[in-house]
Amino acid sequence: MAKVKMSNLGKTQLKRLRSDIKLNSLFISDYENRYGIDPHEVCDFFDGFMSYLTELEKEKYGKELDNIEDFFKEFDTFENLWDWYCSIEWIN
Repeated sequence: MAKVKMSNLGKTQLKRLRSDIKLNSLFISDYENRYGIDPHEVCDFFDGFMSYLTELEKEKYGKELDNIEDFFKEFDTFENLWDWYCSIEWIN
């Protein structure tokens, strides 16, 4: 399979990539994926996504939520992921 670049993912590919990984994991192996994208690069991308979600949370509530499950339920959405992905200025 040809290696896919992180900067060239479509919506379906991004959704599948999200399903491949364990968000907010400390282990690089949890970022291995079907596209052969370097797990370190995927980890960095999703670390940025987590920071983005935390900013959305602070904008909405003025603080971080106490319950991490509530945080993920409300903010870990594909719409937020796509917004984050589209906001990045990719350098190929």
